[in-house]
Amino acid sequence: SERIKKLADLIDAEADTLVVIESEGTYDVMHGESIIVTVSENDAIWNDRPAKELAEEYAGIIMSAIQRYQSETSTVTILKRIGLVVLVLVILIAIIFWNGKLFKWTAKKIEEQEGKKLKGIKIKNYTLFDSKREVKALLFVNKIIKACITILLLYIALPILFGIFPWTRTFADTLFGYVLNPIKSVGSSFLRYLPNLITIIVIVFIFRYVKKGLYFLKTEVEKGNLVLSGFYPDWANPTYQIIRVLLFAFMVVVIFPYLPGSD
Repeated sequence: SERIKKLADLIDAEADTLVVIESEGTYDVMHGESIIVTVSENDAIWNDRPAKELAEEYAGIIMSAIQRYQSETSTVTILKRIGLVVLVLVILIAIIFWNGKLFKWTAKKIEEQEGKKLKGIKIKNYTLFDSKREVKALLFVNKIIKACITILLLYIALPILFGIFPWTRTFADTLFGYVLNPIKSVGSSFLRYLPNLITIIVIVFIFRYVKKGLYFLKTEVEKGNLVLSGFYPDWANPTYQIIRVLLFAFMVVVIFPYLPGSD
């Protein structure tokens, strides 16, 4: 690897080529007097290829990599990439500027609705929020959304900027990985858990209707439509409440093994 890196800075990939020379049972990929890589008979056996053919393939791969590297690091390419960075930054600044304008406009609209559409929140006779507090709460939400969008824009822009230059491209992958990897992990975990979730829903559904059946029997006993020997109608509700608690406890016991982390 070190030899190839040094070679990439020394040769003209368009004019120079690598040659394959046989040497005492091995084939050397060479540039001038320098050996870049040697292919032995063992290498050929492991790759199930003739040694000379394998060495020529390696020479082609190395030259392609050097040409790609020189193309990416040429003065013209770097200038183009710098221009692209400037363009991305200008677009980013413009979007953030108009994003700020948009949320300034929404804040103004919220303030204008005080006492009109925003009259506060009341629960019966209790005033949970008066109009001023409701406006303040909405303005706070407005600021939070604005900040989240700005952070999201910066987070998207940084990997794009890092991805423009070859030597910073790994930073882009790392930054995207910080968000994409947890999302993938959560998504795959949810898909694996889906059968258990469906089982829990079915269990809750069954117990719900069992409870409704018991409630129906309780109501019938209370009304005197269903007479049980030695069981007074006044006992119906307390008995139902006790059975309901026991039923709920039993449901929790049945559901528990299907909960995440129950093991």
